[in-house]
Amino acid sequence: MQFIDRIILKKKLEKRFEGIKIKYTKNRFECDIEKQIVYLPKEKNPKSDFYFWTWYEKYYNTRIDETELFLLSMLHEIGHIITWTEELEEERDEQFGLLQALHELSNLTTRQLNNQYFEIPMELQATEWAKNYFEKNFKKPLTNQNEYAII
Repeated sequence: MQFIDRIILKKKLEKRFEGIKIKYTKNRFECDIEKQIVYLPKEKNPKSDFYFWTWYEKYYNTRIDETELFLLSMLHEIGHIITWTEELEEERDEQFGLLQALHELSNLTTRQLNNQYFEIPMELQATEWAKNYFEKNFKKPLTNQNEYAII
């Protein structure tokens, strides 16, 4: 699989989303809302990717490839910064705490925990923003179906 050139991607995103910085970390997508930093993985995290990938395809009744997964995961983190409210964060923290307790006290599997987590309003709002942004601003060039151009 070919990813978009990371240096070009970083420059384009930082230009498009003024004030947001893009940095790289070992193997997971995350963001620091307060510092407005989005961390992109240098390496794949198959387990983490799998949970989001399968949830996304089922929730939106669509199929996505690995490149689309990467772009949507990245945009999801940007979406957290753009859609953040204190109320959403408090609600997410409370609901995630309840989900963790359920996971420990019941037969809730890690997959079920992740599926419920992705539907917490703050997470879902960031994903909705990412999906809408992706659909409006990215396209596959006709020459190479594994690469994307930012419109």
